[in-house]
Amino acid sequence: MFGRSTRRPEAVHARASVTIARPPSTVMDFLLDPRSAVLTGQLTERSLHLTDTPPRERGAQFVSISRQDGLLVAEVEELVELDYPHRAVSVNLTSPGNITVAYTCAASTSGGTDYTQEVWMSPGPGRAAHLQGLFESETERSVNRIKQVLEAGEWTAPGE
Repeated sequence: MFGRSTRRPEAVHARASVTIARPPSTVMDFLLDPRSAVLTGQLTERSLHLTDTPPRERGAQFVSISRQDGLLVAEVEELVELDYPHRAVSVNLTSPGNITVAYTCAASTSGGTDYTQEVWMSPGPGRAAHLQGLFESETERSVNRIKQVLEAGEWTAPGE
């Protein structure tokens, strides 16, 4: 749903791309809509815009609430970079691993959007190798779920 620094020592880095049959502005609108976390997150039950900063502006914060091992967990993300509709970067403010996610949308030669999602995390010494495969598979799952939701019409922009 963007980071202050995208390169970290001993970082886990995962990248996945997909072509979505929707224009870049629609894909980016979806990514900036707090409701998208509920549609794409496996455990997310609710997601809300937190701050007075509009959702499409740098500094906007969002909270996602999920249930993990029977407990409710809240995670706060802040939009730290936005070049609408081409790129957005968020940073997870509550993660001890400094998770940063970059979303890139480019017009595809096929008429849709070439969408790329990159995730970085600094898990601490000795943990990067253990988490690398998990982050790669989750990032791949995420881009494919975003494609599925948008192409199936499961989401409409606010106000539509």
